[in-house]
Amino acid sequence: VRDGTTMYGINTGFGKLANVRIPADALERLQIDAVLSVTGVLSQTWADDGSPRRRELIAVSPVRLETAPSADPYASPAARVEDLSAGLAMPGLHRRVTFTGVVTRQSPGRSLHLRTPGGPIYVETDGTAPVVPGDQVEVAGFPEVGAVSPLLADAAYRRLGEGSPPEPVVATLAALVEGSLDDDLVRIDATFVSGEE
Repeated sequence: VRDGTTMYGINTGFGKLANVRIPADALERLQIDAVLSVTGVLSQTWADDGSPRRRELIAVSPVRLETAPSADPYASPAARVEDLSAGLAMPGLHRRVTFTGVVTRQSPGRSLHLRTPGGPIYVETDGTAPVVPGDQVEVAGFPEVGAVSPLLADAAYRRLGEGSPPEPVVATLAALVEGSLDDDLVRIDATFVSGEE
């Protein structure tokens, strides 16, 4: 909190704006995935190379609540990996969405790797409920652009059922370099030649 305001991150139809200063007296009306209307002054600082270093929106009028979020995050609309790959500017993809998939890996308190019908997806979550490879889960989170494959941030998840551990995809060197198998479970066939660099 600074000068009676609190810093928030918001998603817009044009991408994420991480630094938004909102008056503290509006806090009780703000909930994750609420649709807001914010009027404010845009403030930017620049690095020596001319690139934007920090971008901040400081609200100058009351924040208007347009749509309250659902009490159930899993009631959010279902999305497909293809939708995220096509670009986050698609209508509705700046809000919370849901996916179902099969767990290929879990790092409790950090992340899940899922295999979905449309491809793999990386899920950032602070959840620690144990799941194992093969479990079917539903996740609810916010789409973001990952380094190569799409990702879901600030996600919650719940286990729907169990299944057999998924089979790895046999990967070629070309597929590894291209990145099309990022965040998927893969197997690499290779010959060990030396342990020295």
